[in-house]
Amino acid sequence: MSNEDNVITCSSGIQVRVRPVSLRLLEQYDKSHIAPEPPTIDVEAAGGVMESVPNDSDPEYQRQVKAFQAKSTDDMLRLLMTFGLSVDLPADEQWIDDLEYAGIKVDRKHLLNAYLEYIVMSSYVADLSKLMSAVMRTSGVAEEDIAAWQKLF
Repeated sequence: MSNEDNVITCSSGIQVRVRPVSLRLLEQYDKSHIAPEPPTIDVEAAGGVMESVPNDSDPEYQRQVKAFQAKSTDDMLRLLMTFGLSVDLPADEQWIDDLEYAGIKVDRKHLLNAYLEYIVMSSYVADLSKLMSAVMRTSGVAEEDIAAWQKLF
């Protein structure tokens, strides 16, 4: 993967332009994705007083957290992809046939987004990580936040 003038060449040979995403948009995303709250259990504290404490080990809560994390990662990926990547559509529509063959419906009103999704789905994890990191870096996201996000890959 090479990176020159905000153009990244994926290992597949597809060139993708990286552009900044508004930090306000990223903040709005964060505000709209609220993690589930753990249930509480009552425990006896010092002096025999009953106290409610979070029960992080509750199996249903653990399932909700995993689902939330998966959806949040997918939504963030889609947001960064939609607003932070640009690419020229290929002349042929083989990629559409490939997606439809795989059972993925292509919205022909949004071909650019569908093609970006195709690129992401057909990329190596390293390509995807570099694309998303480049968008975040170009957008002014702090390096420690980028590093934390990269751990998801």
